[in-house]
Amino acid sequence: MKESAFQLVVLSPRDKEFVAAMKHIRHTIEKRRRFISFLYMRMIGRI
Repeated sequence: MKESAFQLVVLSPRDKEFVAAMKHIRHTIEKRRRFISFLYMRMIGRI
């Protein structure tokens, strides 16, 4: 996922809000994925 592609496009205020929301969602998904993988590793270690 390239951030530069976003910056090259001239964004309207609504688009900026959309991009900010997408970044936030992506960040949340990334944290959640890391947390799930962490739990998964602990479960594997327990077995």
